[in-house]
Amino acid sequence: MRIKIKISVLLFCASVILISCGGRKKAVTNYFGIWDLVSAYETNVEGLNATIEFRGKERIFGNSGCNNYSGSYGLNEENRTLSFGPLMSTKMGCEEAKSNCQRLFFRALNNTANYLPKKEGIYLLNSNRKILAFIKKR
Repeated sequence: MRIKIKISVLLFCASVILISCGGRKKAVTNYFGIWDLVSAYETNVEGLNATIEFRGKERIFGNSGCNNYSGSYGLNEENRTLSFGPLMSTKMGCEEAKSNCQRLFFRALNNTANYLPKKEGIYLLNSNRKILAFIKKR
């Protein structure tokens, strides 16, 4: 009888652990994929064609409108915090307007503190809760 109780308790604990881990993993994968930058600091940048792709375990890839980049990110879904680690990018020359937009884009990523998921996309917010960038899923 004691063995049955121990096995039941063990199976219950294992089920709780598996369910909690599975639920968390499912939510994070909603952000996987390519997202298009639409605006940054209230500036329309749709013509820039900048992207971000959440891929794999805390890795991002994308294009700033001129250069490809990659790096890491940290996401906490409970308090909706999001931060980006060191980013590395190619160093291709581009027109001045795109170069200025690229600087704005990288600054927005580096200053991101939180995110706000919306039906149409994601808002990336800085510590003052100002919208840094709106990104919609492709």
